[in-house]
Amino acid sequence: AAILILFGLLTYLKSDRNLQEIVIATLLHAKPSTHVLPDGSTVTLNGGSMLSYPKVFKGEERRVGFKGEAYFAIQSDASKPFIIESGGAETRVVGTEFNLRAKSDSLVQVYVTEGKVALSVRESELKEIYIEPGQVGSYKVNKAVAMLEISENRDKNFLSWNCLHFCL
Repeated sequence: AAILILFGLLTYLKSDRNLQEIVIATLLHAKPSTHVLPDGSTVTLNGGSMLSYPKVFKGEERRVGFKGEAYFAIQSDASKPFIIESGGAETRVVGTEFNLRAKSDSLVQVYVTEGKVALSVRESELKEIYIEPGQVGSYKVNKAVAMLEISENRDKNFLSWNCLHFCL
């Protein structure tokens, strides 16, 4: 019986539809590094950040996992939205550029530099908010209640960590 269970588990794990190779990019040191994703999008990770993504985007969306801080430059593809899962938030884009801070599961901030980005609460019926250049979208959890907010970006140095793209 144990051999049959082991064989069944191995068959399940080896099936193409259930097993997808995942790349995990982790940046432990302070110097930012840029990663090119399978669709040509680029992500510049700040120190202490982690990005997980499939070697090939399959299906109707391009979904990645993220924690930390990074600058995303997403290739436009209206038929396959790009979705970033960070904590309890989900950031959805088609093609744009923005800085994402998701250093904890209870606070996620999106600073849009180009285009428009949607921010929503994962696995919830709450409406999504749309953030445009010059704005900051925030997902906050306070006493187990998730909130979405939009405000004006007053932090003119929000990209100061990213000298790969924005330093003179």
